[in-house]
Amino acid sequence: MLPLGQGRREAFPESKVQRTMTVPMATLDELFANKVLAQPILLKIDVQGYEDRVIAGGAYLLKHIHWVILEMSFARLYDGEKDFGWMVDMMSQRGFRFVRPLDFHTSEKTGAIIEMDALFENVALLTT
Repeated sequence: MLPLGQGRREAFPESKVQRTMTVPMATLDELFANKVLAQPILLKIDVQGYEDRVIAGGAYLLKHIHWVILEMSFARLYDGEKDFGWMVDMMSQRGFRFVRPLDFHTSEKTGAIIEMDALFENVALLTT
């Protein structure tokens, strides 16, 4: 959904757009409206730099989610994606706190961490 960024092209030189396609989109709140979900819930979001938009579309659903795993970048892997600090702030505003990294990818050239899966927990649901 987002164009490949300079960071992705540098870290993964073999990366390229294979093809483009049109797909239907819906928000998390639309997808799960009127659904009863078994608790506790872990939500994994890995949408190639579009994570902030997915979170923005889940205001209601996120109140019922215990944990969220987000893929987050430290390099501009996609044009228009939000960085780690921005995403931590966004999740905090929604009642989640960053717990720890779960996995990460490093640059073959520099060894720097360029992206990771980050675990967040819903603070309000921890106390209930």
